[in-house]
Amino acid sequence: FPVTIQKKQPFVVFTLDDGYADNFVHGKPIFEKFEIPFAVFVTSSFPNGTAFPWWYALEETLSRAGEFVLQNEDHPMHFAWHKAEEGAALYPSIAQRFKQNDTPKNRNYLQGLFDAEALNRARTYATPASWEQLKKEASHPLVTLAAHTKHHFRLASLAEEEAWEEIEGSKQALENQLGQPITHFAYPYGGIGDFTARDVAIVTGKQIGRASCRERV
Repeated sequence: FPVTIQKKQPFVVFTLDDGYADNFVHGKPIFEKFEIPFAVFVTSSFPNGTAFPWWYALEETLSRAGEFVLQNEDHPMHFAWHKAEEGAALYPSIAQRFKQNDTPKNRNYLQGLFDAEALNRARTYATPASWEQLKKEASHPLVTLAAHTKHHFRLASLAEEEAWEEIEGSKQALENQLGQPITHFAYPYGGIGDFTARDVAIVTGKQIGRASCRERV
């Protein structure tokens, strides 16, 4: 870490994160047409039906007039908007705060900020691939299935034991369901600061000795 790749010619790697059904319904036919391999990094709560894709719920909420009051250690932060354009402008700052606080402790609080309409819309946008679908795709010659944690928490915000459970737990869930080794991993969100050297050590095997690292920076 960082990973060094020895290649004389330019190359492209196609990856899809989280495990949405449309990866296979709409995406796979295109990859098949051009005979291009691709990887899908699956958050195991997606096929389990327990995922919380807050990024879609937030997008839906900000598309209509509303407000948020976010609690933090210092003081509440109030966001209000009247038009979709104003909401769209607020998305980066609100999403950053959601991401930084996306932990097991805060997940119920974050989910409670959305009304039923936003949550239902999010589930519609984020229809996950089922375990049955993933089992079918696991044997496809162009498809690589890999791990992306259990619940898509921000690893840098987690305690070490929580990070361990998210990383190793997702690998175990996929291997148990698919019956094949899982040897690649993508960090949720994938930005600088969203994972730490501790998380890299867990993924690369210094602590668990099994999963291999796929860097997402």
